[in-house]
Formats: sequence, C-alpha cells, structure tokens
Amino acid sequence: MMKDYKALFDNLMRICLFKASPKDLPDSSNLNIQLLVLYFISGVVLLSSGAVLGVAVVEALLEIILLIGFIYGVLTFFNAPYRFNQTLAALLGTGIIFTSLSTPFVYINNASRQAENSAGIEGFFLLILFGWSVVVMVKILAEAINKPALFSGLITFCYLYLSYQIINAIYPVIT
Repeated sequence: MMKDYKALFDNLMRICLFKASPKDLPDSSNLNIQLLVLYFISGVVLLSSGAVLGVAVVEALLEIILLIGFIYGVLTFFNAPYRFNQTLAALLGTGIIFTSLSTPFVYINNASRQAENSAGIEGFFLLILFGWSVVVMVKILAEAINKPALFSGLITFCYLYLSYQIINAIYPVIT
C-alpha cells in the first residue's frame, strides 16, 4: 500500500517537473476521493493563515467545487470526459504539492505583514511557486484536451480569474 503512494507521489512530482503527464496516473475515482480530502485539508491549512477557520473551510470547499466544475465542463466541451479522473487527479495532486510547498512561506509572509515589515524572500518564493503551479496546470489541461499550451493557458487564466472573483464576491478580501 505504501509503495502505491510512493509511486503516486513520484508521478505527481514528475508531472510538476514536466516529465510525466496525467495519463501516467491511475484512472480511479477512489484515488480522486483521497486526493480531494488531502487537497481540502491542505487548502484549509493554507487559507486559515489569513482567515477565520470557518471562512477557510468554506473557501476551500468552494474552490474544490469550482475546480471540479471547470475540469468537467472543459473536458465535456472538448469531447474528452473520459479523461476526467486522471486530469482531476493530476490537478489535485500537483495542487497538494504546491500548497504544501507554499504554506510555510504564506505564514511567514503574513507574520511579516502583521509586524508591518515588507515582504522578504518569502514573497519571491511565493511568486515562483505560483507561476510554476500555473504552468503545470496549463500543461495538464493542454494534454487533457489535446490543445496547444497557449490556448490552454488562456482557459486556465480565465478559470483562475473567475474563481478568484467568485470567491472574492462571497468573501471579500479585508485588508
């Protein structure tokens, strides 16, 4: 069992490093359920750094619903719904990795802001991780719908913008 999780983690890391693709992951609803739970937990931990726990829980759930709807809608539109499980697993798994990597930097950045210090190196690392995660998402989507990366990038940026707007409309950013 542990060997399976190690293989999954290795495949997800290879996707993050552009050496593998979603088709290298198992086509499994059970895997997606497990990844959804981990994605939710990692999202709550990250979001609770700057919000009340209840708000972080709702935002994480909303983000999951938006992601699932986005993937299902795009794959259905491009006649590739059979790729749903692997695409969702790739996005959830890589999302867990990027969230886990960025969480310490987010907490450090929030502590710096509360102390009224300017963002230090943690802000730079957050920017790098965010950019890298977007490029990975574009690659996953491009392979899932079999379209060029530029086209998939446009769809990805539309999704990111709309999901941010939807979540912000429900829970406005208070600074």
